Amino acid sequence: MQAWCAQENLKVHPLKYWLYKSPKVKLTETSTTFRAVAVQHSQHEPLWVQVGAARIVVLPGFEPQLLRDVVAALDLLC
Repeated sequence: MQAWCAQENLKVHPLKYWLYKSPKVKLTETSTTFRAVAVQHSQHEPLWVQVGAARIVVLPGFEPQLLRDVVAALDLLC
């Protein structure tokens, strides 16, 4: 969170507050479905990933660990 907030010129405390205040949705084992996805994408353009209301932009040269951390943070909201 700290690295992302620094990159976006934001403070960590408001982010934590809004993540805490966000409505929590409990998923059951039967409500989660995984699908295979084939992506044809230029390596020089951003890739947008959207699931429900969450939208993530993956830029060329992204850090895989950062993407994992963001996905894990989104998982905490559910």
